[in-house]
Amino acid sequence: MLFYWSVFIVTIVMPTIFWFWLFRYLDRDDPEPPKVLRKLFYSGIVAAILSSLVYSYLYPSLFPNDYANFISGNVNLLSTNLLLLALMVALAGPIEETMKFILLKNYSFHLPSFNQISDGIVYGISVGLGFAVIENITYFISFTQLNSFDLVNLSIYRGVSSMMLHVGAAGLIGYGLGKMKFTPGQPKKIMVKYLIIAMAIHALFNAVLVIPGGSLVSMMLAISSCLYLIYVIQKPESRLIWKQKDPS
Repeated sequence: MLFYWSVFIVTIVMPTIFWFWLFRYLDRDDPEPPKVLRKLFYSGIVAAILSSLVYSYLYPSLFPNDYANFISGNVNLLSTNLLLLALMVALAGPIEETMKFILLKNYSFHLPSFNQISDGIVYGISVGLGFAVIENITYFISFTQLNSFDLVNLSIYRGVSSMMLHVGAAGLIGYGLGKMKFTPGQPKKIMVKYLIIAMAIHALFNAVLVIPGGSLVSMMLAISSCLYLIYVIQKPESRLIWKQKDPS
């Protein structure tokens, strides 16, 4: 039991704390209310649950013959390998990132504390971390059936790459939300652009996992998205504090 708790803390709890700390530090000049970040984190958990409900309806409806094998991990029994790719690419990215966006925008867009573009990034990352935590806990529980070596390897991979994926994708959505809010006329195309980018990153992350060496490619993709956020959150335009009336 101590072994499982140790792996859980190292691969799920510590990465979550690290990403919260890093982006709160980068946003330290005008920090966000902890209560707001907690609610956004919980919103990410809700987004993960809603995504699961959508999957549980769509997957058996669209792929009745392969659904049971897919969720049980018997990929070799699927009618075609392209089906697995289609499931991950066509459904995971759009569904999960759309859920994050809906909850993020509905809760945060008109908050008085949302007065910088960088705030959108921090808010998005909070949602992404909530999503990643509940998703990784679910995977971790399934990993406990494996041997210790596989448990550690898979938990580390998900704790690093999967969490960075959700941080990067949700952070990009938040960045787009911030740019939309503080751009004259609030052009929706800005938000749509970053939402599509987030979906594409998520889709590509999943797609490359089915090819040899794909885990390394997906890791680099997740790292790149997080590095981009670290860059843009420090740009002068992102850190500018807006005192204008909150747009309706």
